[in-house]
Amino acid sequence: MHDPEWDALVQSFRERNPVGRRQTARDLAAIASIYKRHEHHWLEFNEAKGIASLELGRKAVSEFHPMCRHLCRLGLAGDDTGRASVLAGFLDIWKTTDIAPKGIPAWIARTKGGIRGIQGTTLSRSYRQGAC
Repeated sequence: MHDPEWDALVQSFRERNPVGRRQTARDLAAIASIYKRHEHHWLEFNEAKGIASLELGRKAVSEFHPMCRHLCRLGLAGDDTGRASVLAGFLDIWKTTDIAPKGIPAWIARTKGGIRGIQGTTLSRSYRQGAC
């Protein structure tokens, strides 16, 4: 499955350690865009790109976690920084919204606390509603 946007995203992660908030927002927007394009065959897309599932002892809660681990170059190793988990958790929240992938950076920028602020607000709302 050829996807030039995927190839560019992988190259971007290989060339740097993503630390800037704006870069992370663009990364999330790119992953979301790729997901929208391949949503109908997401598992097959992951397999075609060599993204390892976490079937060996661990079960990924998020359908985005294996891809985020792959992009962060973790393989099946532990996510000591939690970065892949944060990215995947954010994408799980995004998927429940009507926000277009290209709108993700603006959403993050206008939310107090950015990515973690969005995650914290959503988790707080879930606990109040008894979802957790």
